[in-house]
Amino acid sequence: MHLAILLRRLFVLGLLFFNIGCAGHCLAAILVAAADSSLRDKARADYVCDGKDDQMELAAAFAEAPQGETDIDINPKTQKTVRCALNHTVEWAAGSYHLTETLEIPDAANCTIQGLGTHLHYDRAEGDAIVLRGMNACRYQFGTVESWSSGAALRVCPNNGMPALMSFVDFTRLQGHHQNMLDLANENICVNRFTGTDVAGFDKGIFVGDAGSREQSTSVHDNRPRRSVSECLP
Repeated sequence: MHLAILLRRLFVLGLLFFNIGCAGHCLAAILVAAADSSLRDKARADYVCDGKDDQMELAAAFAEAPQGETDIDINPKTQKTVRCALNHTVEWAAGSYHLTETLEIPDAANCTIQGLGTHLHYDRAEGDAIVLRGMNACRYQFGTVESWSSGAALRVCPNNGMPALMSFVDFTRLQGHHQNMLDLANENICVNRFTGTDVAGFDKGIFVGDAGSREQSTSVHDNRPRRSVSECLP
């Protein structure tokens, strides 16, 4: 009897440690820490930035996503199968990241970026700070994106092979001067939600270009009551 009870307890403890291990590793996001992130975040990070060319580590974490095929589009007439990053999560620890080149997020489906506590500095005079390519059912959360470039702080620019649709993009603050805050000027963008807490120093709030030949129209949902969204330009 005592042996049976002991074996049962050992079995339960084994399951407990297995679940703890999986919660901390098996299901964990790929973590990137900034040069000024906390020591705790750096200790558990998969990538640690040094405050220069930080877009390399941020891109490398996303590049670990498995590649696979998925059906995409909301219109049966234009439904197609594409190959892209699938089912992946990256976390950017709180801290300051310095980008010397554009950070590009490639085609992805069912992927997430958790980075609301970050401050990304784009250090060039030209170009875009962050470019989002095709995305389907993705959730991207950015903190502050600071860019004094002539380009966009955040640009959604899908390639011809995959649209940007059914995804949420959130940001805490976009800060810059005389450029587009959020540029959606390319075709193949529809049925997305873009939510921002604050913007500062931009000539245009949100720029929406021609929706092209797609039957769905470009859709922008803006929850910022204090700022107006710019009208669509030809």
